[in-house]
Amino acid sequence: MNFPMALLVAMTHAAGPQPASAPAEESISPLRRGAVELSTAASFSSISDSGDEGSVSILNLPLRVGYMVTRRLELEAEGQLSRVSYDNDSLTGHQLGGHALYHFGEGRVVPFVLAGASFGDSADFFGVLTGDEDQTITSLRAGAGVKAFLGRRAAFRAEYRFLRYSLKESRFDFESVAEREETIHPTQHRFFAGLSIFFR
Repeated sequence: MNFPMALLVAMTHAAGPQPASAPAEESISPLRRGAVELSTAASFSSISDSGDEGSVSILNLPLRVGYMVTRRLELEAEGQLSRVSYDNDSLTGHQLGGHALYHFGEGRVVPFVLAGASFGDSADFFGVLTGDEDQTITSLRAGAGVKAFLGRRAAFRAEYRFLRYSLKESRFDFESVAEREETIHPTQHRFFAGLSIFFR
């Protein structure tokens, strides 16, 4: 076979049909524009004094509804119930807030960061539920977490939050011999674990 014929055969073989490549595995993540996330979680802690038989338990239960603006950006509304239980008594408080979440990646486990704010009638600090009906307590929060997808509709969600509250507190001023109000900004660290369900 001369050189021109060999070149023609080689070009014909190269232009012929090639074996199909294996299809890429489709992402299991339901994070899509227009998706709705319904989620709940719990944060529980117990405080006890070694010199006291009593203890205090604190339970925070958020309920969230989120909307995926893009494949990465989500806007979320949240209502939270806080319950502090003492030996023979309990107190309940409420918070309403909103977050913006940004997700990284589209795999089975997706990390995210969040930032937001809330307002309500109470906030728990070291086992004490602070607040009253005449005062609105606000908070700024930031955090990070992961969503581990169990399928196309469900995910395990865990997150850490840093909270900075703003509330008024009455203190006795010895110089003026009278009580005065001042704004304080206590901070708190909180961990949540729960489940999310996605709808399209």
